[in-house]
Amino acid sequence: MKKFLLLLSFLFFAWILTFCNNQSSTEPTFPTEPTTSDTICFESQILPLLRFNCATSGCHDATSATAGVVTEDYTTIRATVTPNDLANSKLYLAIRTGAHQGVRLDQDQVELIQNWILQGANNTTNCSGVTAFVCDTNSFTYNNAVKIILDKECVSCHNINVSNSTVRLDTYDEVRKVATSGALIGVIDWLTGWRPMPQGRPQLPDCERTVIRKWIEDGMPNN
Repeated sequence: MKKFLLLLSFLFFAWILTFCNNQSSTEPTFPTEPTTSDTICFESQILPLLRFNCATSGCHDATSATAGVVTEDYTTIRATVTPNDLANSKLYLAIRTGAHQGVRLDQDQVELIQNWILQGANNTTNCSGVTAFVCDTNSFTYNNAVKIILDKECVSCHNINVSNSTVRLDTYDEVRKVATSGALIGVIDWLTGWRPMPQGRPQLPDCERTVIRKWIEDGMPNN
């Protein structure tokens, strides 16, 4: 009888050890190093991505603040992550599968956010090192004004790599197409019947909108 009880105890503890090992092996693992050495720019890569996909009415704009989360600026976004620690970053845990509350990010977008967190979740700005744009409605070209405005305010959401964007503004031909249709002026001037852009953000300054309008009126030259 004693031998039977000893055998039973041994089998029970063996089962416990096996169960615990199996449980620990199913725990998710997270990368600890970035997959790129290139600095991820918060201002031009992370902020527009989260504003476009998350900081919308009913979700994570300042008014809705669903689950107490807002993704409208660096301060609010930084509050959702722990630098260099994906496992304790609420933002990453929510989007790491690529889907969250009906919003689907592609793998490249998830990896972009992942790398930003693993690089320290810094408020990196002016990443191109280009001198700040000075708006002048009397002296401008497509490349020294219109393109800079669109790159700064629109392209991070409206480019070939954003899977849920049907409008592209990342090349001259695409910009010309949108401008010709009347959509560009409609959205930046917040005209009736058009969706105001940039989404969830203040309207473009009057000077910048005037530059774009004049460029269109001049025939949209690629200069």
